[in-house]
Amino acid sequence: MATGNYTWEEVLFSLDTRQEALDKQAQIEAIEEEQLAEDKAAGLWSLGLSLLGGAIFGPAGYFVGKQFGKYGADIAHDWETMTVDPGKFNVADIKKFNKSIAKAADDQTQGQMVNSLIDLGTMYVQAGGLKEGLGADFTTFGTGGVEGGEWSVRGKGTPGQAGFQLPVSEVGEVTSFIDMPSVPASEDYVPSILEGWGKDKSLWTNIKDVSKTARPKLTTAAGQESLVQKLINTLYEG
Repeated sequence: MATGNYTWEEVLFSLDTRQEALDKQAQIEAIEEEQLAEDKAAGLWSLGLSLLGGAIFGPAGYFVGKQFGKYGADIAHDWETMTVDPGKFNVADIKKFNKSIAKAADDQTQGQMVNSLIDLGTMYVQAGGLKEGLGADFTTFGTGGVEGGEWSVRGKGTPGQAGFQLPVSEVGEVTSFIDMPSVPASEDYVPSILEGWGKDKSLWTNIKDVSKTARPKLTTAAGQESLVQKLINTLYEG
């Protein structure tokens, strides 16, 4: 039987082809959306968790937080295992697309391994590993204690206290004092990057004072990460 210039078989074939094409396009778009969602989540999660980890546990926390963010996003958006059903029409094109997804997944896995190596090297350098080796404290940035510029966000140990005179009695206009000795800092003392913050100062003054001491430290840490990244990328590409 014919309908106009077309047979029913041709009409049904056209409908099947169109429906399959729509289904394939929907599957392709779903995979692409998952890829974009993973990229966005990995960036946000890695940034947030690395900063949180760094604030609490120093370079080690920065490293672990970044890995949780990166691989957590990878698990949450598992586009790597998604494929498009080849169907009955234009099978070659869909097989080619599925191969491109498999290759993209392999490239991503390889890139993640390189990035994790960069993160590991960054942790080692930021913790002072170039000077102290594996004996470095991976919960603090830098090395050498207060004199060497070692620091953390929260601080560590007990700071020292300068000696002072304690008033003990007052007779007329004469006040008697006792000299109180200075107290040295604890052996594990590491200053906090926020140590310049004071309750008796305005918010703006606190921000300026903390920024003055924190900026060079943060700049050094960021520079170390950039240096490690360039080094490992050069070795990998070579």
